[in-house]
Amino acid sequence: MRTQTKWLILCSLLYLASAGFGAFYAIRHNLPASFWGFIGVDDVLKSFLTGNCTPLSASLPYYIFQVICILMVPQPGRLGTFAVAGLTILGVMWVVFQIGEPIVLRAFNPMTFDLVPALILASNMILGGLMFMFRLLEWSSRRKVGVAF
Repeated sequence: MRTQTKWLILCSLLYLASAGFGAFYAIRHNLPASFWGFIGVDDVLKSFLTGNCTPLSASLPYYIFQVICILMVPQPGRLGTFAVAGLTILGVMWVVFQIGEPIVLRAFNPMTFDLVPALILASNMILGGLMFMFRLLEWSSRRKVGVAF
C-alpha cells in the first residue's frame, strides 16, 4: 500500500472520529443544523439519523458511505479510484457545509467563544483539508499508473 493511501485512510478515520464526537455533542446539546439559515430542524437526533446534518458533523448515511469508500480505497483499479473520488466529493461538501453553519462564527467569536465546538470545528476543518490533500496525491498517483475514470 502506498504511503499517501495510508495517510488518506488515517486522516479519514480521524475525521470520522472528530465528526462523530461533533455529532454526539450536537445531539447532546440539541444544536440543530442551520446552513446559512435555510435548514432548521427541531429533533437533532432524528435529523442526524435520516440524512440531515448537525452543525458539527454530517449525518449517519454520509458516514456509512465514507466508511465504504475508506474500505474500497486500497482496492486496485477503478474500484479504488471511484472510492478516492467519492471521498474527495464528500470532503469538499463537508467543508463547505461546515463553513456555512452559524455556529462557526459563534464558536470563534471572542465575545461568544465556546471551546468544545471550536475544537471540534477546527479539528474537522484541519482534517478535512489534510484528507483533501492526500486524496489529490492518491488520485494523482493512480492517474500516473494509468488507472483513471
